[in-house]
Amino acid sequence: MSDEKQFKESKNNLKNESSDEVKSLIPPEVLSVKQEITPDDLKEKFPNLHAEMTDEKMQVSIDDVEGDDFSDETEKGLESADPFSNFEPSTLDFIRRAKTDKEAKEIVSFALKQGNVTEEEAEKLLDKLSKKGVRSFGPIRPSDHYFRKAVEARNRQIIKKRYTVPK
Repeated sequence: MSDEKQFKESKNNLKNESSDEVKSLIPPEVLSVKQEITPDDLKEKFPNLHAEMTDEKMQVSIDDVEGDDFSDETEKGLESADPFSNFEPSTLDFIRRAKTDKEAKEIVSFALKQGNVTEEEAEKLLDKLSKKGVRSFGPIRPSDHYFRKAVEARNRQIIKKRYTVPK
């Protein structure tokens, strides 16, 4: 017998054994309860299912990605809730992405040339860098740090929107 056939047989045996186990846990009076539903009930309560079962022509429009059932207005509201929508990283943000003191010094000198920091601020940053090192500015930020934070903020907004009770 091939391995594939053997695998399928063992899988079917496992299914049968597990369903028997589950049935043994359920009281017989619960297993014997049957609910009958008439075609009219089905049509009234589940019109789409009834249409599929009776082979009536049916069209389903797929406009959204699964789980993303928000209107355009809601999406605009979520975008405005993004903490990084108008975010401009500071020199400290760039320093926290540096891996070595040398990289941090290059960042400070570049920020000074660009006019993002004054000479006094650059001197303070370089002094702290030489005395305490690059990690004194905080832990290193991975390259996807801001992306992750934006996704977390958006997910919090989605959860809040989905699980709040309308007034």
